[in-house]
Amino acid sequence: MNKILPWLAFGILFGCAEKEPFSQHDTAETIDTGTNPADSTDSGETEENSDSGDTASEPIDPSTSDDDGDGFSENDGDCDDNIPYIHPNAEEIWYDGIDQNCDGFSDFDRDQDGFDAVVFGGDDCDDHNLDIYPGSSNDADGDGFEADCECDDGDADIHPNAEDVFGDLIDQDCSGTPAIDCSNYETLPAYQFAAEDFACDPNTPLLLWGDLIIESEEESLSELYCLCEINGDLQIKFNNELSDLSGLGNVESIGGALVIQSNRALQNFQGLEMLRSIEGSMRISDNEELQSFNGLKKLETVFKLTVRNNDQLINFMGLDSLHTIQDSFAVDNNSALQSLHGLAELQHPGTLVNIFGNPKLGTLKAWGMESTELNYLSISLNESLYSLQGFESLTETTV
Repeated sequence: MNKILPWLAFGILFGCAEKEPFSQHDTAETIDTGTNPADSTDSGETEENSDSGDTASEPIDPSTSDDDGDGFSENDGDCDDNIPYIHPNAEEIWYDGIDQNCDGFSDFDRDQDGFDAVVFGGDDCDDHNLDIYPGSSNDADGDGFEADCECDDGDADIHPNAEDVFGDLIDQDCSGTPAIDCSNYETLPAYQFAAEDFACDPNTPLLLWGDLIIESEEESLSELYCLCEINGDLQIKFNNELSDLSGLGNVESIGGALVIQSNRALQNFQGLEMLRSIEGSMRISDNEELQSFNGLKKLETVFKLTVRNNDQLINFMGLDSLHTIQDSFAVDNNSALQSLHGLAELQHPGTLVNIFGNPKLGTLKAWGMESTELNYLSISLNESLYSLQGFESLTETTV
């Protein structure tokens, strides 16, 4: 027996009490049982005398109907006739992974110069300027990357697509971290470290046996390039200067938790491009300017994932490889979050999922969930949520 349906009906309706949460196809009145109510009553007429002479009506072409009531059918150009805020006259919301106005263009190319924004995995470092794009006239060294998109426009061997050379202390790929060989690292035993405790040697890669806690006004993490693994926590909190995490580009795993909290200038996770696993919790909260998870493209597994109170975060772009959350997944009170776009590879979201208080979240269908059972599922107070698409594979849950 499916245990989820009665509770979900309450949870979603309670969260969307002031507006219709679903299209008309989700209401009981439109469910087609295949039976005419008149067939179940005896009218007293025989088959012979009940013939009124009416001819059968022609079938309705579904492409001409307006299923979601937004004034547009599929023939009128509505590219998703199940969601009323998607239609040709809708206002486009950039970078949420949803084509609201059905124009068919990339949602990550705001200036429509043919190149997606860097922060969302493209090559355009200024997606608000039509004249700035890779290969434009502002490319002094002719490497295909204009000056604002690379770290040295005077050297054609240095650009974001270059291969970094181990141990030469030159950042060929403009990742913010020079590459080192982590195959033979030394262990640095201690309980707790701060950024100022390090004096890196490119010939001495390190495994940090303890926590790395950064709470000061560090403007750069470039001196941490020799770290290959952190056995404890990586905590970056209450920093007003860091816009990304460049300098941590050789860290492949974190044995404890990754805590990114209350960093006023942090916009993305660039600098953690080699990180593949987090054995503890990943807690991302109260980062005022955080826009994406860009920089975590190789992260595959975490134990817990909590995303809370990040006012500029609109989706999960950047988590391209994340496929497993072992314990719980919580997304709450992110005022700008509009979709789960970026979680296409997330097949196992843990045994507990809580999606709460995200007022602009319109859809859940962007993730690739394959789990069939959850121990607990809570979806509430997401006022713009119109559909439960994304949970089709779920067969049972306990509340």
